[in-house]
Amino acid sequence: MGELMFNYVLMRAVICLLLGAMAASAEDSPIKRLAGASFKVADLEKSRKFYTGILGFEEAFDIKDSSGAVQSAFFKVNDEQYLQFSPGAAKDFEMESVWFLTPDLNKTAATLRKAGLNPAKAAQSLDGAMYIAIKDADQTELRFVLFGPGSEEDDLRGMMLGARRVSDHLQHVGVAADHEAENLAIYQDKLGMKELFRGGPIDGETRWINLGMPSSPGDIVELMILASQPAQGRRHIAFETPDIQKTYKELISRGLPAKNFKPNPGPKQNPRWILNLRDPNGFRVEFMGELVAK
Repeated sequence: MGELMFNYVLMRAVICLLLGAMAASAEDSPIKRLAGASFKVADLEKSRKFYTGILGFEEAFDIKDSSGAVQSAFFKVNDEQYLQFSPGAAKDFEMESVWFLTPDLNKTAATLRKAGLNPAKAAQSLDGAMYIAIKDADQTELRFVLFGPGSEEDDLRGMMLGARRVSDHLQHVGVAADHEAENLAIYQDKLGMKELFRGGPIDGETRWINLGMPSSPGDIVELMILASQPAQGRRHIAFETPDIQKTYKELISRGLPAKNFKPNPGPKQNPRWILNLRDPNGFRVEFMGELVAK
């Protein structure tokens, strides 16, 4: 086994140990894993070209209005994770919702109500999936989704998993969190997530808090708490990759200018290779690679 793969396996083992320590609360958690996110964008066609042509995700399906215009495009990361993009953002992009997969909506609703949260009545989204929703302390919509029979996601299980994908794992979603204490009360105390680590690029500074889900295979919500930075700039998604240099070279070969981005070592709280870039609507897309060799 090469050094890169060894570091990747070691990093995954550390995360699994941390998540294993959370197993006692997994049974009570309403969340199975991170299921995706939805966005409004200023230019949907640019998003479609970027996420298929550059990142290699297949556009699994779209939703059209009565005139035939695309209302939403869904890109498949794996059988349980999707990204949805819709037109209509006044400028650049808007993060509409973060999705968590749940196996039982009724049980999830009861768990949320018991925790003092008040989810809206179950509804069906355009893709046929059922969901319930709440909002965090910064009004980010958190959807608990069920990709059950009748949903596009269920119909496409085992399909649309192209070899051109730069990643097969949406590792985290970063949300702007100006109300740190209130958000921790929701994500930790009421949703059962556990803090994995917190930190920033400067010693002693905390810009983000990483929270893991008890039942998930390494999925994370990242609370971006540095209020001095614009909220829009803090919102992002991150994919996991076992070889950051290979991913970097592949992205360049697909047309991204090398001068605009490059891999960098992460902070000591999370010593992994990290790669950041912007999609055509200005949204930050991050790649989390293997551990930085000492």
